[in-house]
Parts: sequence; C-alpha cells; structure tokens
Amino acid sequence: MRNSRIPLLILQLTLLCGCAIDNCSTIRTDDLDGTYVYMANPIDTIRINAKGNYSYHTFRFDKQLMNSGTWHYDSSNCRIVFADFSFLTDTMEFLNGPGHGFWSPQIRKKKNEIQLVYATDIQKGYYLKID
Repeated sequence: MRNSRIPLLILQLTLLCGCAIDNCSTIRTDDLDGTYVYMANPIDTIRINAKGNYSYHTFRFDKQLMNSGTWHYDSSNCRIVFADFSFLTDTMEFLNGPGHGFWSPQIRKKKNEIQLVYATDIQKGYYLKID
C-alpha cells in the first residue's frame, strides 16, 4: 500500500514543476512592453518599452517623481532586471543624480495577466500590466 503512493507523488510533483516552468516559458520579451500599476498603492506605475527602457513614476510629498533607466529580461530566472532603479523613497537629493542600483522582480502570469512581484507577503504586492 505504501509503495502505491510513490507514483502518485511523482506525478503530482511533475505536474507542479511543469506548471511553474510553463508559467515563465510562455512570457516573451515583447509581452512585457506596457504600463504596470502597483495594486497595493496605485499611484506607483512603471512603463516598460520593448526597446529596453523603463520609467518609474510615483508621488511623494505632493510632487510627481520619476526615474528611468534600462531593463532586460532574464528568462532563465523569470525576472526583469531594472538598472539604475530607485523606488524614490530616498532623500530628495536622489533627483539630482543617477540611479542607485537595480531591482529584479519575479515575473508571473496568472490568467493571462502579467505581474511583477514586489512582495509576496503584502496583499496585492505586485505590479499588474494594464496595457
């Protein structure tokens, strides 16, 4: 009886792994082009274009803030890598200079919606592609 569960377990693990791999393999670089809105705080938006540039917009202290840079798709790890990225929560001195680092969110696809995961422990902690 105990041995009869092993094939079922192997089948379940195979299906689970297959779904996870397929989730990322169906996303192409061209699919990422568009505008994304942070669902937990919809004043934050990211515009990604197919030519490899992005712009990030938000509001802080009643001012619209923006930074921009380049991005590339790391399809083997299902991530986008944004260069010169900042969430603009630094001091205002940031606006006078280039970005401070990079951000590499995981990409997931749910019901044909592309999402950039900000945090899995925050309800609606992802950016949703809206166009």
